[in-house]
Amino acid sequence: MTDQTNKVIRVGVMGFSSKPFDRDLANRYLEDAFDKIAKIFPDREIVIVSGLTFIGIPALAYAHATIRGWQTEGIACKKAHDYPKFPCNTVIIIGDEWGEESEEFTSSCHVYVRVGGGPQSFREIEAARKRNVSILEYDLDQLPA
Repeated sequence: MTDQTNKVIRVGVMGFSSKPFDRDLANRYLEDAFDKIAKIFPDREIVIVSGLTFIGIPALAYAHATIRGWQTEGIACKKAHDYPKFPCNTVIIIGDEWGEESEEFTSSCHVYVRVGGGPQSFREIEAARKRNVSILEYDLDQLPA
């Protein structure tokens, strides 16, 4: 998935934040992705990087990271302060509007995991793909509100 000489593997996670989705299926997808990453990098420190908020896919990803004893990082814009936040080990705030943090997010990780998601998730995964990094994608439908 990436150069084995890295001591820290940064895993960017993107997906639905505020839209309804099948949480059980999303949890299974995250568990599958994180199991694969842990198997490939058994001797590396893993940091889960997502959008700081404690809602949607970021919340699930951070919960899985905590259970596994992995570090967490939140990269978001100032609007994230209007939502419940996960107490990440590291927080980076960039810009005032959603999406202004995307360049930092899509250029800072070794592996990306997309679970469902909307337009911003798809823009970010395409930006990551251009960097030729490893990507795990799981399609997840938005449920009716």
